[in-house]
Amino acid sequence: MHDLLQYSKPIFIFLFFMVLSLCLLTFQLRVLDNAILMLFTPIQKVLISVFDDLKDVLQRGSMLLYIRDEYERITKENIALKTKINELTEAQKQVVRLEEILNLQQNLPYQTIAAKVIGKSPITPQGTLIIDKGSNHGIRKYQGVINSAGVVGRIIETLNYSAKVQVITDQNCSIAALDQKSRDNGLVRGYSYINPLLKMDFVYQRAQIATGDLIITSGLDQVFPKGLLIGTVKNIDIEKGDLFYKTIEIEPAVDLSRIEEVLVVVQIEQSVSEN
Repeated sequence: MHDLLQYSKPIFIFLFFMVLSLCLLTFQLRVLDNAILMLFTPIQKVLISVFDDLKDVLQRGSMLLYIRDEYERITKENIALKTKINELTEAQKQVVRLEEILNLQQNLPYQTIAAKVIGKSPITPQGTLIIDKGSNHGIRKYQGVINSAGVVGRIIETLNYSAKVQVITDQNCSIAALDQKSRDNGLVRGYSYINPLLKMDFVYQRAQIATGDLIITSGLDQVFPKGLLIGTVKNIDIEKGDLFYKTIEIEPAVDLSRIEEVLVVVQIEQSVSEN
């Protein structure tokens, strides 16, 4: 027994130191581990924070790109819808105008041709209009041009598929006219280059024309049928030194800046001109 103890003693000593070494190693590892944790934990937190911020930035950027794409899509749709609404509104207005001009055409006792205004000269009293009907459609020089408001002018030039209209405010455009109320006759033409009014010449001093009277076509020029509205008397100018005539200022019934469709009077019935 004594020999066994003697023999086992070195083993126990070895085992003791082995356990002690393991304990020390474990302790050292724990200390090292704690040190590593103490050292790298702040760095880890910083890295995590950086990655979180980066992730948030990327998410925000993705969201901004999505919002931008959606904004562009909605903007394009909005523009398309507005364009469509404008087209429909314009089409509706055109239908109303065409119905108006067609109704006028059907109710007139003389032959007319409907035409669309496709061009305008500079907006001056001496301006001209271009219509989309010409000699191939029966349009001839000096035919009268009207719309639902009244007299527009007369044809002064024709091509195969278009014609030029001399507007009523041109001083070279003369129209036989009369006062609807007093029945006094005269000759209406443009006033001057810069004046948008009309004037009625060759009106006798004794004529009973008054401000506000309506001036209509008399039909004596064989260009316009009798009874078409020319305008309203705005002022009566009694010229000093003229013993026989006075000049009547007239505001045109037709707004020449807004004309889009017209009727060309291509034939005046004999019975109409004689009335």
